[in-house]
Amino acid sequence: MQTLESLKHYFSQWVDLTDADWQALLQVATPSHYEVGESIFLAGDITGQLRFVVQGIACHYYTKPDGNRFNKSFLQCGDVASSLSSMQQKVPARFGCDALTDVLCLSVSYDGLQQLTLQYPVWRLLREKLITRLALRKEA
Repeated sequence: MQTLESLKHYFSQWVDLTDADWQALLQVATPSHYEVGESIFLAGDITGQLRFVVQGIACHYYTKPDGNRFNKSFLQCGDVASSLSSMQQKVPARFGCDALTDVLCLSVSYDGLQQLTLQYPVWRLLREKLITRLALRKEA
């Protein structure tokens, strides 16, 4: 699928990704499609999936106590459309995520990701780099 090549290219900018590494991801991941306006997940959901945006634009958002929406971050190819705390700690997400355009994600269960990072060092390295990138963005 051509669109998956854009995600592979994005990851290859961060790590030396072999075809075997990529195929290992594709063995544990599934594509998921969201139509414009569709919720990828809602605040209060327990999200068990790490979703890499392949194509389209999504938005993480909070709903403020007055009911108004506060956009937290906009997501595009290579970004993660998930609540990491919900996924790892199995707690309700504190924010939601909507598809602003039609969105294609590559979804990996938390357990699948853990297995992948144990068997393939490149995925452990990529995970560390993406988490560091997220922390630096939050700090900025």
